[in-house]
Amino acid sequence: PPTSPPRPFDHSYDDTSAFRTPISTPAATSRRGRANAQAWFVYNEDNPSDTTGFLRASTVEYYKWEESVRHLHNICTEQGPFDGIMGFSQGAAAIHLLLQGHFDRAFTKFRFRFVVLAAGFAGSGYGKGWPNKIDVPSLHFSGDADTTVPPRHHSQLFSCFSEKNRVLSRHAGGHILPQKSADVATIRAFVEKHSNTSEHALESCRDTL
Repeated sequence: PPTSPPRPFDHSYDDTSAFRTPISTPAATSRRGRANAQAWFVYNEDNPSDTTGFLRASTVEYYKWEESVRHLHNICTEQGPFDGIMGFSQGAAAIHLLLQGHFDRAFTKFRFRFVVLAAGFAGSGYGKGWPNKIDVPSLHFSGDADTTVPPRHHSQLFSCFSEKNRVLSRHAGGHILPQKSADVATIRAFVEKHSNTSEHALESCRDTL
């Protein structure tokens, strides 16, 4: 039978949605690449599969980032507002950029009650001009055995958030979002503490031109 057009996210249950990135990268030739890779931004305009130096947060330039911001703006306008957001790896860096207002002011001003970040790194510009620490409550997961984004980068991202509102949860695993019962309980307690069903945290069209 005919099917309806796909929604802008992969799965939805209860009040939670998982969003697909708008950028698909071609099959990579390097050992680190994979054929089905997607991204919130790329590091080489001529070769989107090239991730060389992607952790040089003070100097690396991001391409196609505005495309992702536009994508998220549309989702928030159509599907929001949302209380919080979770990001893994590059997704955590993307959240950092959003919360620092690193995008064209014609788009939504993103506001959340909480963020959950796993195996992430600070967005471009870390250490050379972020104006203030982010005051949004944040839960950070850091894997001691992470070789893709080493723990020191998790710590840099952690340091970008206000001391009074940030929580660090370490685990023995690698580049993963931990899913053991204790980790799930940590996420649930954090979300329940900072959620508010009567007042949403993301103002979908605030400051939109």
